[in-house]
Amino acid sequence: MKQILVDCERIFGPRNIHTLDARGHLAGMYGEAGEYEKARAMFAQLAADLLEISGPDHRDTLTAQGLHARWIMECGNPRAAIPLLRRVLNSRLHKLGPDDPDTLATRSNLAQALQAAGEVREAAEELETVRADHVRVMGSDHPQTLTARNNYLLGVSLEMDADEAANAWMDLIDDSERVLGQYAPATLNSMHNFGEWLAYAGYLDDAVGWLQNTLTGRTIALGAEHPHTKATHEFLGQLRDVTGGPSGLTVEP
Repeated sequence: MKQILVDCERIFGPRNIHTLDARGHLAGMYGEAGEYEKARAMFAQLAADLLEISGPDHRDTLTAQGLHARWIMECGNPRAAIPLLRRVLNSRLHKLGPDDPDTLATRSNLAQALQAAGEVREAAEELETVRADHVRVMGSDHPQTLTARNNYLLGVSLEMDADEAANAWMDLIDDSERVLGQYAPATLNSMHNFGEWLAYAGYLDDAVGWLQNTLTGRTIALGAEHPHTKATHEFLGQLRDVTGGPSGLTVEP
């Protein structure tokens, strides 16, 4: 992807749409590989360039701004992402309407940022609404709907009846495995989140089992050094300390 970007800059110039598109693909790859700060910085610059070239309401500008906000959140600063996501959402509502997939994705990301920033009541209301809207517009099995379902449960499952919450997590994981695959990042994210829910709900032994499976899957799919793999390893180690199991884990793919 780096070489494609070099070639695009040489052939088309730095401000051509093909070059800008290549920059976006490369930035996204850095983020998915776990280099969150690199992705954040690249999307910040790309969003600024697209704002100048294409204007504030162009779909590419809004996409870059939304992705900038996503990697701001991944860098651990959800509160800084909220005003940017609100601006993107207002523009998408005006330009694309409430049921456009990009509008729905922005609403889901904003609700997630509100939850992470501690705005629990507002986040819970929006998480429920946006989950229902995803199901209505895109169906329960669409990958974007699966993400919205995960975000909803992440925000509210600790307040739900334990059996209802556990069944909802299991249904989501089963659907995600069927649609996306066992080692898809979204499937592994839901597995990790269910493991954390089990721990916080007091089912420590069950949580250890789920997180061990998640750690194995994330090591296979993402590598041992990816931040998601490390997060599962760290949380599992904390649980092992509590339950008296071995905390130093070595996972062989």
